[in-house]
Amino acid sequence: MTTSMVLDASTTLSWAFNNESDQQSDDIQNRLVSGHAWVPSLWFYEVANGLLAGLRRDRISVADIAAFTTDLAIFDIRLATPAPDVLELVAQADVSRLSSYDTAYLQLALSMNIPLATRDSSLASAARSAGVTLLGTW
Repeated sequence: MTTSMVLDASTTLSWAFNNESDQQSDDIQNRLVSGHAWVPSLWFYEVANGLLAGLRRDRISVADIAAFTTDLAIFDIRLATPAPDVLELVAQADVSRLSSYDTAYLQLALSMNIPLATRDSSLASAARSAGVTLLGTW
């Protein structure tokens, strides 16, 4: 059985930093071995920015980033298209009390009717309220 999910940057970045990884993030990573994840286009920028912030704070080296991105490339991570409707995104973000960035993950999970993997407590709370299944219990 193939597992499909929406993967957010917070979960992805937990794999890059040893002190952020835990059993739940490892379980989600293991699900990707035989499954796939959907991401909005902003995921790439959020992951890159998280790695850059880690580099600037001496939490990760350039070599570690290279190894991490090489490891990440083995997973089937798919870009969701088309882009969301801006008006719908703003309306959902306002109702959910989330940023438009986090709302992009929520909308994707809702539109595809698949679970969401996030470590962000506000996004997780909004997802629960919207009836989205969560991977992990953050």
